[in-house]
Amino acid sequence: MFEEKLGINLTSAGFQWLNSNTQNIYLYYRIEEKGVSVISIIDTTDGREITQDQYAHIINQIMVNFNNTYSLPGRLLNLVLTFDPNKVKHLTAADSQASHWIVDLSTYRLMIYENESGNFSGLDKMLEQLLDMEQREQGQTTEGLHNSGVSGGQYTSNPQYAQNEKKTTWAVQLTLVNMVLVAINIIAYIITHYTSLFGTPEEMFQKGAFSWYYVVENHEYYRFITSMFMHADFSHIFGNMLVLFFLGTNLERAVGKLKYLFIYFGAGILAGIASFGYNMWMEYGAKSIYDTTFGIGASGAIFGVVGALLFIILIHRGYHDGISASQVLIFTGINIYNGVIDRQIDQSAHVGGFIAGFILAAIVYRRQKETRQNQQADV
Repeated sequence: MFEEKLGINLTSAGFQWLNSNTQNIYLYYRIEEKGVSVISIIDTTDGREITQDQYAHIINQIMVNFNNTYSLPGRLLNLVLTFDPNKVKHLTAADSQASHWIVDLSTYRLMIYENESGNFSGLDKMLEQLLDMEQREQGQTTEGLHNSGVSGGQYTSNPQYAQNEKKTTWAVQLTLVNMVLVAINIIAYIITHYTSLFGTPEEMFQKGAFSWYYVVENHEYYRFITSMFMHADFSHIFGNMLVLFFLGTNLERAVGKLKYLFIYFGAGILAGIASFGYNMWMEYGAKSIYDTTFGIGASGAIFGVVGALLFIILIHRGYHDGISASQVLIFTGINIYNGVIDRQIDQSAHVGGFIAGFILAAIVYRRQKETRQNQQADV
C-alpha cells in the first residue's frame, strides 16, 4: 500500500508515528527547532468517505492536541490520498491555517494548489520521488500481468482500488485540448485533400502554406497559423498526429489546458519565424514566388511540445510521467537526422520549434505549482 511506503519514508526522515485511533488516518510528527511539524495522511479512496465538516473537525482536533502537548508552535500538513481528486478538492478550503496536498493515486501525481506552500520540510521532493518509483513499479507489474496471460488493468491487492483504476484509465490517457488539436488537424487534412470546399488541394496549398515571400510582399501573416494545420500526404499527418497524440497528452497533463495551448501555438509561430528568417536568408534575391520555399505541417509546434517536455523532465531529475530525458533526446536526434538527409524537411522550423518550446516551458511552468490539479489550473 502506498501509505505504508510513505510511512516508512517519513520514519526514515525523522518523523514519529502516532496512533490516531481513527480508521484511514495516519499521523506523523517531528520536533524541529522552530516548532512541531505534523503530517496527517488521510486515505479516501473515492473521495466520499469523509465530509468537509468531518475533515475540519479532524484538523481542529489534531492541532488542539499538539498545542496542548507541546509549547512549541505547530504546523499541520494534510495529505489526502485518493483516486478521484475532483471529489476531494473542496476539502482544501476547510482550514487556511493548515496545508492541504492531494496525492492522486490514479496518475501518481502530487497536487499542490497555488495558495498552498510548495515545501513542507522538503516533503514535496520526497513525495515526488516516491510517486515516480511507485509509477515505475506499477508499470512493471502491469507488464508482468500481461506477459503471464492475466487480463485486466493495474495490479492491486484491493478490489475497490482496482475498480477505481479501471474508471480512470482512459481519462488519464486522453486530454481534452490535445485531442481537439489532433481532431482539427485530421479534419483539415480531409477537407484539404478530399473535398473542394475551399478549392482544389493545389489552390488551398497556395492560399494557406507558409511562405516568407507572401508574408513580406502581401503581409499574409495568417499563414503562420494556417500552415500548421496543413499536411502533404497521409504519412505526413499520420506521423505528426501519432507523436502529438502521445507527447501532447503528457505535456497537457503537466501544465494544464491554457498553458498547453500557449506552448503549442507559441512554439508553432516561433518555428514559422525561424523558418521565415532562414529561408529568406537562403533565398535572398528571389524575384518571384516560384523561387521560394513553401512550408506546411504541425511539426514545428510538435517539436515545441517535445522541447517543453524535455525542460519539465530535466527539472524532475530526468524522469517525469513515464517519459525519460533519454527518450526525448533520442526522438529529437532521429528527427533532426532525418531532416539532414531529407532536404524536403524544414529543419529550421524543427529546431526553432524545439528551442521555443523549451523556453516557453521555462517561462510558464513552475514545478511546485505544477502539481496543482490540471483540470483547475487554467480554467
